[in-house]
Amino acid sequence: GNTTKKANDKDNAKIKMVEVSQLRFDRDFKNVFQQENDKVAEIANDMRANGFDKSRPIIVTGAYIIVDGHSRFMAAKKAGLEKVPVIIKKFDSRDETIEYEYKMQLNSRRLTDGEYFAAFLKLDEIKRSNPNAQGSSDEAIGRQLNKSARQVCKMRKIAKKADASLLEKIQNGNIS
Repeated sequence: GNTTKKANDKDNAKIKMVEVSQLRFDRDFKNVFQQENDKVAEIANDMRANGFDKSRPIIVTGAYIIVDGHSRFMAAKKAGLEKVPVIIKKFDSRDETIEYEYKMQLNSRRLTDGEYFAAFLKLDEIKRSNPNAQGSSDEAIGRQLNKSARQVCKMRKIAKKADASLLEKIQNGNIS
């Protein structure tokens, strides 16, 4: 028989039911995007009525740290669910984990300019700190953010010129 493993073996996703109490937040991951309380409450009400939507499992690392699905996790706790469906995904590095989380968030919600800018700063920082990083160009970061290279170039200029308090105002959405 053929014993060579497929290259994408680490993505063989099996959904597994896990106790809510086993799942954990990683501060860096949770801070990437703020969870809106009214959205969490809305999801919790839906879960009470219909259970957890198994087509949208929570994505976790091998150590049960939540990478995608923070709002669903908080809603499940609020709804009093004991177990939730998760997919355990293996990542080679913390940077890879963070980049994956950004990708999931950017695909699944409408972001404010501030959230886009914060995502740009984080991705840019990862690319700069890792000499082997794939694609640190404005085009490559633009692809991850669904923005044009020109928009990324603009964000880079703002990031260079802005002082800390201005950067914070942009990220908090007080200025666009």
